[in-house]
Amino acid sequence: MDKITANLELIPTLDSPNDWIRWERQVTELLGFSGYGRYLEKGSNCNGITAIENETDKEKTLRQETWENNQDKALWYMKARCGANAKELLVGKTTVASGMAALRERFRPTGSAVFQNLHQAYRMLTLANCKGRISVFAERLRTAKAELESLDSSVAIAEPFFVDHFLSGLTPEYSTFLATFHQTHSLIADKDGNGGTTKAAVTFNQAVTAAERFEQGLQSLDRPREIGLVARQSGSLKPGTPCTVCGKAYHTANECWQKYPHLKEEFHKTDRGRRNLKHKKSKVNVNEIPLPSAGGLAHQQRLPEFEGGAGFGFVATAMSGLSASQNTAYLSRHWVLDTGCSHHISCSKEVFLPETLRPYTGPPMIGLGGGQTKLSQIGTAILNLCVNGQLRRMRLSNTLYCPDVACNLVSASQLQRKGAKLAFTDTGMSVSTATGLTTYCEEQNGVYLFNLWQPVTGLAAYSLNQD
Repeated sequence: MDKITANLELIPTLDSPNDWIRWERQVTELLGFSGYGRYLEKGSNCNGITAIENETDKEKTLRQETWENNQDKALWYMKARCGANAKELLVGKTTVASGMAALRERFRPTGSAVFQNLHQAYRMLTLANCKGRISVFAERLRTAKAELESLDSSVAIAEPFFVDHFLSGLTPEYSTFLATFHQTHSLIADKDGNGGTTKAAVTFNQAVTAAERFEQGLQSLDRPREIGLVARQSGSLKPGTPCTVCGKAYHTANECWQKYPHLKEEFHKTDRGRRNLKHKKSKVNVNEIPLPSAGGLAHQQRLPEFEGGAGFGFVATAMSGLSASQNTAYLSRHWVLDTGCSHHISCSKEVFLPETLRPYTGPPMIGLGGGQTKLSQIGTAILNLCVNGQLRRMRLSNTLYCPDVACNLVSASQLQRKGAKLAFTDTGMSVSTATGLTTYCEEQNGVYLFNLWQPVTGLAAYSLNQD
């Protein structure tokens, strides 16, 4: 699947006038990015190629064939995102301009009802209902303005009104920014007595840029530490100097069971010793754990290997029929799409490209309840996915390595920052990356699991995709 085809799948099908405004904008952008934008210009491609001085007949014929092939490709891209009724209108059309004109005449919405709906949507846009992010707010405002103005040439929103709408839609956090901004900028150009401009009016792009700079300052104040759902180890379990008798950590030679066997017997008589012994007997082979059928909710659970101590881990789900150790083992060999962590995290060093691993010097991660975890390394992980029966590889840059977390998490927010599109369905979530990889995460036991590649005898073709 090439990049154009992958991007086509993200465009909704044109079936009714309700789809037209967004469909026209997205298809026009796609054709422009793909090199066919010139064929949308009126009068530029109705009669074929233009003549070039001193051109031979062979050169002209070759250019004409290329022009016709490009027209056919662009028309087929349009047809691919058209419903049955829209495709009928493209029958017999040989140019992109004529095809778009036919679709516009049939599907372009008109009337006061359409105007009122679009205008209401434009008026209701604020920063608060745009994820609190300036970039999202500005993008949605531009889109709403373009949809309104596409109705008719008489519908035009002047730049001062557009900028004022943006500034008025900011949240109370930006009150200081607004006070300073209005003192240094003018929504309407200042003019002298002769009509000359003494101070130019602020543009929408200038207002957005200034607001984004202020937003970055707010984020630096509100985000002293990164957040992630991770496991931690703390308290009395910190390893010290290894035992001089057996070489193991967490105890001294005076406490060594190998040197003093009676200490081991005495420990197993305590409550903590009996719990540890019970845990060891319940250990199972990770590869033999079946997929659970019952669901559960996210919760805080004591990690079995640290029972009786201060170490805790935040496990994504509790699966019916599995013990604590089985839950931990199950999550450690799967990858979960997580909307609650700010970085990709893995407990397996094998998934990283060795040459990318480097020491992590950033702040510690904190999880539910405020538990902190010190991280050792960061690098690029490779996630082997099964997509339509084929091996596809997703590259996860800046993935944190922490063997204590006992889980592998793919940060939804990091994927979105890389241009990925996430969409919920009735049974899971689809992920479409900016490089054309589309995969699906099935919901199981309250978490979204990636469909991992299982090695087979005949290796299918694959490609490497950036996150």
